[in-house]
Amino acid sequence: MSRLIFKTFCNISRIAAIAVMGVALGLSAYNGIAQDAAGEKITFDDHIKPIFRQRCAACHGPDKKSGGLDVTNFTALMMGGSSGDSIDPGSPDDSYLFSLITHEEEPSMPPGGSKIPDAEIELIEKWIELGALENQTSKAKIKKKKFDLAISGDAATRPEVVALPPHLPLEPVYQTPRGGCVTAVDVSPWAPIAAVASPKQILLYNTQSLELVGILPFPEGIANVLKFSRDGNLLMAGGGQDGVSGKVVVWNVATGKREIEVGDELDIVIDADISSDLKWIALGGPTRVVRVYSTRTGALAYEITKHTDWATSVSFSPDGVLLATGDRAGNLFVWEAATGNEYLELKGHTARINQTAWRIDSNVLASASEDTTVRLWEMVNGGQIKSWGAHGGGATAVVFSRDGNLLTNGRDRVAKLWNQNGEAQKQLPALPDIGTVAAYCHETSRLIAGDWSGKLVVAELADASLVGDLVLNPPSLEQRLAVAQTELQTATTKHQPVAEELAQLSQQMNDLQSSISATTTDKQTLSTEMANVEKVLADTKKTLEVKLAEQAQLQTELEAKGKLLPELNELLAKAQSVAALSPDDAELATTAQAVAAKQQQTQQRVEQLTGMVAEFKTQTTLTEQEMQAAAEKLAAQQASLAAMDKQIAEMEAQLGPVKTAVAEKTSLVEQLQQQLAAAQGLVQRWQSEIQFVATVKTLEERIQQTQALVDEKATVREAIEAELAGVKKRLEAALADEDSAQAELEAILQELNNLQGIVQ
Repeated sequence: MSRLIFKTFCNISRIAAIAVMGVALGLSAYNGIAQDAAGEKITFDDHIKPIFRQRCAACHGPDKKSGGLDVTNFTALMMGGSSGDSIDPGSPDDSYLFSLITHEEEPSMPPGGSKIPDAEIELIEKWIELGALENQTSKAKIKKKKFDLAISGDAATRPEVVALPPHLPLEPVYQTPRGGCVTAVDVSPWAPIAAVASPKQILLYNTQSLELVGILPFPEGIANVLKFSRDGNLLMAGGGQDGVSGKVVVWNVATGKREIEVGDELDIVIDADISSDLKWIALGGPTRVVRVYSTRTGALAYEITKHTDWATSVSFSPDGVLLATGDRAGNLFVWEAATGNEYLELKGHTARINQTAWRIDSNVLASASEDTTVRLWEMVNGGQIKSWGAHGGGATAVVFSRDGNLLTNGRDRVAKLWNQNGEAQKQLPALPDIGTVAAYCHETSRLIAGDWSGKLVVAELADASLVGDLVLNPPSLEQRLAVAQTELQTATTKHQPVAEELAQLSQQMNDLQSSISATTTDKQTLSTEMANVEKVLADTKKTLEVKLAEQAQLQTELEAKGKLLPELNELLAKAQSVAALSPDDAELATTAQAVAAKQQQTQQRVEQLTGMVAEFKTQTTLTEQEMQAAAEKLAAQQASLAAMDKQIAEMEAQLGPVKTAVAEKTSLVEQLQQQLAAAQGLVQRWQSEIQFVATVKTLEERIQQTQALVDEKATVREAIEAELAGVKKRLEAALADEDSAQAELEAILQELNNLQGIVQ
């Protein structure tokens, strides 16, 4: 094979090998092997270890592990030191070591000097961002992002968005045969939500409606303390099982998800608190040690070991600067929250400190003790401002309101509201048993107090009147559904007969109203007819009056003519007799003729008048008969009208009671319908909640199954990546061997050329 052909073959082989390597590297990168923007993998061995050896090994090496941290060994570095985890792969902001070398937190590194060069800081930051790889074959295992605990703004100022619980299951995690002691209660500072401790669960109640709005599982046991963060976004529970275990758990209120778990106590947590800046969680219990954990890493930050008895009270000041702790022996201390250095010792109590509370400005601390007193302390010199006997037998609880008043509870079973001069302002009705807890709801201006018997009452601040209870042992959804179905059946049984009776009464009322309406219509028709008859009667009467007047005139004339006619007859007889005595007397004859004519005229007029009077009498009689008939008809109509009025009055008299009965039944039916609708709504609600719980359970099971599948596939992928890494090493070794053989071949060829005197 010629030298040219041989070299070409070697180059092709090298290109193919590089292509295979590129595929392997590309596949590895695709599966999560971290590289920078240029494609170079940043690793501890190649890039970061040299920086740490040069800058930090003097104090944090294998020979001298300051703070328990060795930064020269990858495994030791990732294990962290006494302050907890040092590196959080994927998140420089959550990596404690990175915050120290950037001088964002104390103690800054290197101590007492300037920061290391910016280029080195940027390289370390990039290394962490890409997963904090150990070497070129490492796989980046970036943790899922934790809940962002950073708080912005003043925790004493209402946030723009108030955290409220989402739709949470209402199915109890655990039910007890009977209620137990109220061990813990707290209220969100910005929402009408109260958290109540119950065995193996935390109950969330609406302080306005007093309805259960959610249940958070707490399988760790019983919570002895519940505290909302001062911004209301988080809810913290501390507790466990007596003599067995103790832990503090923090939930995101807006999602209902667990965000933090700290502590692994060998006994129960008695009290705990989370700082207002959400950096620290402090807890105390029978171990007598107060432990403070970093929420950034979940690691123990420091311990307070000065208490000589159970640590029974733990509380951060609202500004996050101080930490107050008290114990069963009556000792009370104030510490610097960030360091645990002692700040004040508050002397005065002679028995167990049950609870401490801070005024909103962090300048005054209140403490409640079994020695019966509540005391106020100023934070400049630790002087006692005020002390008063609050509860005979012991004061068990104390909380500050925003306006500076204090709500307390105690063994005398009476929760009380005080001003800062120790003057009682109000007190709630006595509880059945020893008081244990107290809480103040600013959103509803209500007070909450509980006792050993499990009674947890809610009262109005204005007059201390009780408005209801919060139940520690809520029924199951099936029990709620059964009760709702029974109430629905009862409501249906009550509603049906009353509704039927209302229907009958309504029909009776409608019938009466229809009859009254019809009779009223008939009355109006009859009234119209009567008006017509009255008009006819009036017109007839006028006609009769005219005819009677005319008849009277004719009768008068007839009577006058009747009187004149005998006289004319007699005068005619005399005139004719006289004229006969003197037949030739023309004048007498004319007179006799005139008298005869007058007599005849009068006779005719009398006859005419007699006929006319007779005719008028006939007409008058007929008109009078018509008037009589009309009058009789009018009288009959008036009688009918009166009967109608009476009938209407009787029906209206019947209608009044029926209307009243209908109104009463309608009101009752509406109430029963509301009860029915409410019962139907409850049945639907609990059916929906049961379905919701079942769906959530199914989804959680699917999540577990899918996560197991993801883990299984990840294991397969890692095995393949490991295999690829081995192939890559073998390929690199083969390429190296090939290069060595190629070099040897070229040397032999050169030797041959030299021997043959060939000049290239």
